[in-house]
Amino acid sequence: LIIYNIFEIFIPLLVDSIINKVIMILFQVWTIWLTSYILTVFKQIKIERSLLITFLIHYAAFSLLIFT
Repeated sequence: LIIYNIFEIFIPLLVDSIINKVIMILFQVWTIWLTSYILTVFKQIKIERSLLITFLIHYAAFSLLIFT
């Protein structure tokens, strides 16, 4: 969201472009992978289980943001 706000201030035409959407998707994927990795390291569980937990948390948070 910080990058989105920077783009909105300095390059407003880029906000609605496909580049911004690709950047947002890449950051979402990176966040999911990083959260899964952190769960794997600290809780010492398999990467598959940590990805499942991360996706559930991500889905719940996204649903909460959309429906509130």
